[in-house]
Amino acid sequence: MAAERTPSAGEHADALWIAVRAITEEARKRPGLRAAFVAGSLARGEHDAYSDADLYLVVHEQEGAELLRYPLPLLESHGPVLATVRFTERSGLAVFFRSGVRVDLHVVTPRGIRPTDTIAVLHDPEGLLAAYDPTPPILSPTELYGVLDSCCLTLYDADVAFRRGDRLQATWLVSRLLSLVTILHRAGVRPDNSLLGVKKIARHLTPEAQRKFEDALDRLRPSTLREGAGRSVALLEEAVGCLGPAFSEGANREFLALLRDRIARWED
Repeated sequence: MAAERTPSAGEHADALWIAVRAITEEARKRPGLRAAFVAGSLARGEHDAYSDADLYLVVHEQEGAELLRYPLPLLESHGPVLATVRFTERSGLAVFFRSGVRVDLHVVTPRGIRPTDTIAVLHDPEGLLAAYDPTPPILSPTELYGVLDSCCLTLYDADVAFRRGDRLQATWLVSRLLSLVTILHRAGVRPDNSLLGVKKIARHLTPEAQRKFEDALDRLRPSTLREGAGRSVALLEEAVGCLGPAFSEGANREFLALLRDRIARWED
């Protein structure tokens, strides 16, 4: 049997645009739609052959709730739906079409529109999006210190789990730590996209930095956890340094050093 061919980035983008336009056109036939736009990598022109489309439908509140309760008629205007998965933290659905296309559908009211970055407007008869600020949100120093606090707390919990003999939980916690570290690292090298965290971060890493992250991940398993945790902590300290002396001076380096020393005393 012939291997399935992965579409080119251009072919895949064409399929995504067909999907979002079909859904938007069907939504225009329903009461309550006020605007529609695409955000994310497709709007930025950073898509590849595996990207999804982030489609935002701006609606009146009552119609929005109704649409999310009964989304299939709207979605099937494009084609057969394989599955829908509701987002856990926001009003929306990840929609997987049998064609292989994925559209993340966000249904929001005008007050729920949050600046992300570049958008492509599909429908805006009232001009609701005219004042949209395409400047991507940048993590503030307060938010970055919050991420650092989460790193330290996660590292502390990993140390406790390891000392209890629960290497499985300790491994999971250090993996989570490394994910948080990518947010700090990205804030240092690409602050305008720091909210993306680990997503496509390899595009913005030097070959040396990428090697360090890969080496740490390679060792995040119970049998080599001490080494993997040590490399993860080193990446955390490096990320703090990349954020500049002002940020570094405000960080609790003493507590971080204490945690690093505790990890260094783990026994394989």
